[in-house]
Amino acid sequence: MKPKTAVLSGIILFSLSIIGIAFAVDGWFIIDQTEVGVLKTFGKVESDPVSPGLHVKLPIIQSVYRMPVYEKTISMTQLNGNAVKALTKEGLPVVIDISIQYKVNPSYAPKIYSEVRNPEQWMTPRVRAKVRNVISTYTVEDLYTDKREEVQQKIQAELSKEFDNKGIIITAALVRNIELPKQVEGAIEAKLKAKQEQEKMVFEVEKAKLEAQKKIVEANATAEANEIVAESIRKNPEILEYKKLEVLEKMSESQNKVFVVPGSNDLMLNVNNK
Repeated sequence: MKPKTAVLSGIILFSLSIIGIAFAVDGWFIIDQTEVGVLKTFGKVESDPVSPGLHVKLPIIQSVYRMPVYEKTISMTQLNGNAVKALTKEGLPVVIDISIQYKVNPSYAPKIYSEVRNPEQWMTPRVRAKVRNVISTYTVEDLYTDKREEVQQKIQAELSKEFDNKGIIITAALVRNIELPKQVEGAIEAKLKAKQEQEKMVFEVEKAKLEAQKKIVEANATAEANEIVAESIRKNPEILEYKKLEVLEKMSESQNKVFVVPGSNDLMLNVNNK
């Protein structure tokens, strides 16, 4: 073998060895079930996401970014120092503690990586703006009473419209707490208490009316029953005589002495045995 040929062969073998080692070390990768891969070739993002499983790539030339697709939470609370400060419909200030749950649509991963890179950092100011817009359509009393569920639903709907076409799925918007100005909160509590007292009084009045109506119905029924009995006795006087005999029979069985004075209105005297 000529020296030049031997050198060339050595170079080829060395190069192949280097390539083999590179492929063995950096020529394959695994994407977990909880993530999606974004493949870059010479720094350019490929348009197709990489699904979970084992894949190959060109060492050095290509690199992979792993993007989580499981549900994540953005917490905006007073405890974290990033609660949402907003104005109500009347222009009163309130502080909202809210948690936004979201996840990345895997098919949008390359686009999100190219345009956003960090979804949470990009989403936070937009969430804050949408929450403020929704809160501005409600009064303080709405927020304090029974409309919190409605507020949550409206915030989630607005956020979904904002982020769906960007490949970010909003799964929940949870209002944890709404802090009102102390004087306003006290005024609302007093108003609600007065309203409850009023409702209680109305209930008591209605209850009294129903009881009065019940007594009237019962009295009318008793009067009608008495009229029926009286009319029956007028038409059939022998019924009264029969009832008298029943009473006399029961009295005769008693230990008392009974004297009966006959007449149209028989007088009955009881004398107890001594």
